[in-house]
Amino acid sequence: GKPLAAMAVAIVASSISFVAAASVTWTGFFDTSWIEVAGPYNTITFSEFPQYTNITDQYKDLGVTFTAAGRQPPFQSPYVWFNDQVFPRDGVGIVADTGFQMQLAQPTYAIGVYLFSHARLRLFSGTELVGDSLFWGSSGAATFVGGVSTLPFDRVTFDGPYGTIDDPVFIDDIVIGIVPAPTSALLLLAPLLGRRRRR
Repeated sequence: GKPLAAMAVAIVASSISFVAAASVTWTGFFDTSWIEVAGPYNTITFSEFPQYTNITDQYKDLGVTFTAAGRQPPFQSPYVWFNDQVFPRDGVGIVADTGFQMQLAQPTYAIGVYLFSHARLRLFSGTELVGDSLFWGSSGAATFVGGVSTLPFDRVTFDGPYGTIDDPVFIDDIVIGIVPAPTSALLLLAPLLGRRRRR
């Protein structure tokens, strides 16, 4: 009846506002303060694969898959590229000519990326936007951008230097939080990070 319908509407409305109220702390430094907030993490370096390998489900044992930002062929998933200047950490990274997305089987609260030049990261829980790094980066290589969210996310989209899906993206390494960071700890430690911004 009407009471149940009203309750359903209230639940949906509260869940939407809850997602919208997410706060993501972004930082440009991969240091002890970020690690303390993010907790344990896995590192993806892409160095296990030959050059030009398309990266799709090779990291499914970590619960991570890559696609071409949901686009249909001929757009491809990101591919491995060897270049010491672009990827100075180990000489290996991935390139996506039109942006890409990373799907997580297990929602997490933290992600960090070493990139070349600039990129835009957007964090999603399902279809709901949780956080947006906006235009982030520098003119050089090995630029770090890390985000820790008060709410979990299970998908990350990567857009290129000008923040659109049609720009190429160059990613050196990716670090992904394993254990969700408790919200209380995040709120206490967030001021230690380089910059705080709400979506």
